[in-house]
Amino acid sequence: MKKLLKKSYFWIILIALGIVGSVCKNNEKNVSNNSVKGDINQIVVTNEAQDIFDGKQKIVVWVQNNSNLIFEGNLRFDIKSSIDDSKIGGDTIFIENLQPSQKTYALVWSKPSSNSTAEYEWSSIKFTKDSNVTVDATAPYKFLKEKKESGGTIVPQIEFYLAKDRDFDKMYKFIKNRKVNKGVFYHAVFVDDEKYAQFSKYPIISMTYDDEQSKHIIATYWHNTENGNHEFSFYEKNSFESVAQSRRD
Repeated sequence: MKKLLKKSYFWIILIALGIVGSVCKNNEKNVSNNSVKGDINQIVVTNEAQDIFDGKQKIVVWVQNNSNLIFEGNLRFDIKSSIDDSKIGGDTIFIENLQPSQKTYALVWSKPSSNSTAEYEWSSIKFTKDSNVTVDATAPYKFLKEKKESGGTIVPQIEFYLAKDRDFDKMYKFIKNRKVNKGVFYHAVFVDDEKYAQFSKYPIISMTYDDEQSKHIIATYWHNTENGNHEFSFYEKNSFESVAQSRRD
């Protein structure tokens, strides 16, 4: 089992509680005898403790594919008490067709606890190549980070990507094909420097950034999954110094 190096906190009557992880170790099993060899260490699992509903703690489990292959596998994710090692929550998460540089998530529930560990184990692992797509490990769409905001009937979500060149056609094709769950107002920001992949103090949907960050934003994209509308905007230099050019095809 792998134990997540994670410390996260939630509030109950203004008292902070959390899930506390410990040292990681590899123990994947039932690895697929597929002709394509992949590195399971490039599949990154993280977790975040969020709200409590009906006496149960909601845990968001994120799975990020940092390889250049399509990934699938079964993830057994358990929450255990650090006091007596008893299981207080968990579930099996089935990951299918997770594309390179993409990230997905699932919800796991546990008993609220101030002293617990999150452990996980992979099984039925499979890496494959997409015969219709040439995977470029240096493509300008390396995933950097993401964030969601609560409230309303549609959830704003934003992701940052690193753009190593200005192949806007390639960028647009990639981001337009990004699979997004229904009920999400999706946004993506392409930056030319990883340190500028920072969330704004303004709401996601406003797509507003300070001057310094704007000088490193070279393209943006939004997609309303409720009506299908979308727009890709790109800049000759950056969003601070150049007029936006747009595509909606």
